[in-house]
Amino acid sequence: MNHQQFLVATSELTQKVCNKHPISTPCVIFKEHQQNQVRLIDYTIDKDVLSQIIFDVLRSLRKEECGLPIIVATENNVINRMESAGVYYVNIRKNEFVYLFGKEDYKRFFESLTVVQERLNLKGSLLISFLTDSPNQCSVNEKLSDQLNELIHLHGDLNCESTSIEHPEVITFPLLNTNFNLRLLHWIKKKGGVEHVK
Repeated sequence: MNHQQFLVATSELTQKVCNKHPISTPCVIFKEHQQNQVRLIDYTIDKDVLSQIIFDVLRSLRKEECGLPIIVATENNVINRMESAGVYYVNIRKNEFVYLFGKEDYKRFFESLTVVQERLNLKGSLLISFLTDSPNQCSVNEKLSDQLNELIHLHGDLNCESTSIEHPEVITFPLLNTNFNLRLLHWIKKKGGVEHVK
């Protein structure tokens, strides 16, 4: 992907957002009659820490080589201050996460991720990936994995499990043409297998 293709794909993602279903943001409310039932939410990561990790990865490599950074939260309350499950694009030029779509918008996309996760016995409700239209990403994928793993481990209480998937199992992304796929998946989870409270 060259620089112009990167800009065009970024524009398509941010201007053709297709979340048909209303976005809900979960929150914790302390109510008198439910005080004994309320549990504090144990998020996997804060949104600002996550965006900094993505920025540092892209800064260490040419962003056009990496592809478009995509975050997938398969459950609510995975990311602090960005609580809704769904797919987000990290727009580092504008310092923002763009909510692209949720589970109800593109069920097949989420089902494809679940199939890969279960087949490889991968744990976690948070996925980082990079959308690319280039089938020849082997050397870049290796650099990406190494850099992302290093930054995730620097965080202290997180683990990263990475897997590369090949054709025909690559996961097509709904909002772009079929050449854009998720080929390298990074599942993020808390050390010791501790997951967030749903």
